Amino acid sequence: SNLMEISNGIAQKASLKDILRIAVDKCFPEHEMSFGCVILKDAQTNDYKLQYLHSSHEEQLLRRGLADLKIALGIGVLGKAILKQEAIIIDQSTKLNQEIEDFKRLFMIHNAIIAPISSTGNAYGLIIAGNDRPHYFCTETQKDLLQLFSKHIAIAVLNARLTQEIEKFEVTDPLTGLY
Repeated sequence: SNLMEISNGIAQKASLKDILRIAVDKCFPEHEMSFGCVILKDAQTNDYKLQYLHSSHEEQLLRRGLADLKIALGIGVLGKAILKQEAIIIDQSTKLNQEIEDFKRLFMIHNAIIAPISSTGNAYGLIIAGNDRPHYFCTETQKDLLQLFSKHIAIAVLNARLTQEIEKFEVTDPLTGLY
């Protein structure tokens, strides 16, 4: 049913923002996750930018500069997730290092699943679901579900970009109404 709602949004040409909201909101079954965000590559600048955020600490995260986050391919937890195109789990069982500590501090969470949003080798961004619960273990099922969400988001991103390209070519003459 979670994937069906996202698929329906895509089929009904819902805005990308609405689809991102649905996808992130669906990351919260039974209050397992309390944080969710989507970071997407800007088609014009190629910079990765925060597109949607759901967190009880939302205002504080934005004040701390999360909206201006810089991601470099292969650098830090997020840069490595994009480069390797593999989901990453950070939880009680994860061996801590400086990159993981920095990630946890920046996003104000203890546990996370980070899934790349990609299609046919094109990296569009990341979806992140997390929580701040101590002694928590993320499951393979949660990881698999987030990866399915990321695939649906990739379809929505591609649709939005194709629609923008088509709109560039759809120029009508104001006097005749012809293309």
